[in-house]
Amino acid sequence: MNDYGRHGRVLHLRTGDVTMEVDGGQYHPETVPFSFAFANAAGQVVAIHRTSWNRLDVSDPATARLLPERELEPHRNGPPPLPEHYLDYFHGALHVSPGADHILDDGWVWHPVGVPSVWSLPSWITKNPWESEDGPSRTDVCARENYWDHAVAWLDDTRVAIEGIGDDKMIAGARIFEVTLRGKPGPLWRTDWQWARELAAFAGPAGAFFSDGRSLFSSDPDGLSRWDPRGGARTAHLAGFTPSRHHRGARELMQHSGRTLTRLRIGAKDRT
Repeated sequence: MNDYGRHGRVLHLRTGDVTMEVDGGQYHPETVPFSFAFANAAGQVVAIHRTSWNRLDVSDPATARLLPERELEPHRNGPPPLPEHYLDYFHGALHVSPGADHILDDGWVWHPVGVPSVWSLPSWITKNPWESEDGPSRTDVCARENYWDHAVAWLDDTRVAIEGIGDDKMIAGARIFEVTLRGKPGPLWRTDWQWARELAAFAGPAGAFFSDGRSLFSSDPDGLSRWDPRGGARTAHLAGFTPSRHHRGARELMQHSGRTLTRLRIGAKDRT
């Protein structure tokens, strides 16, 4: 995928064949990583991808067939009302929860404000093709002016950690949300919004975020830190190791530097 660009491809790793061409649209793609994620949901492997600045679709990555097909009335400039299911939202980086129960979209709205949003992935695939636009499970997590495309990590299928504390002037830190519970009402400019329930917030974590289901890990130029997501205490620090990837199944964090690949088994003492 071409982050901050328009086009991408899905390849069959064994044959090298292109099984799917992806086009995210030409309207401000430079503002976000390409909205794309694989998920094993509802008994099948699916590809979730942006097909326009304000539209996501689900496809079979082996055949490029839409699951399900759906038609949205085009929006034409003019007075209200807007078409049914119209979504005024720029889709961003996509983060699927460990069990594929939810998906988080780190997108934004004008003027601009980063508004990460979540919804039920099984409901979207099997029940309501408009779940990502206005379905009952869709929840806006929080809002931060001019702030998106930062660290996100699912702790489990309902709790998520999001980097950055504040609404405007941001400081490094983590905010923990329970996405199935509602919190305070939205701001005056969107009184119909109601945020997800915030469980904790603590300063310190910066850079990339990862989680093994128990702890929150942050990776920045100072090294790798482990945090207690309930109280915010830093429980460990490893200088000189700055991983950029996490293999949840293998419980490993990975750092790539030049021609060297360093792996750390979470919970183990040895590196390889």
